[in-house]
Amino acid sequence: MADTSKTGKQIEKFQIESQAIYYRKNYHCGMVVWNLFLMELFDFLTLIKKLLFMKRDLPFKDVFGHMALVWSIHFKTGLGSKSIH
Repeated sequence: MADTSKTGKQIEKFQIESQAIYYRKNYHCGMVVWNLFLMELFDFLTLIKKLLFMKRDLPFKDVFGHMALVWSIHFKTGLGSKSIH
């Protein structure tokens, strides 16, 4: 069972890794790439939305940190072919 936070939610890095492994095992590599694309697209659109509405708390660090986390986990796992944790 994956580690959880104090609130009971799965830790983000383990969730991303398990998604990649699940899609690779049950579908194919194309689904892993599609999932990677959708996660990055969502992060990018969130950033654009914050910029357009001129929010004071621009989450550059959070959004870019999440984008880097997604890319690093996908490359470390070989697009879901092996577990790293």
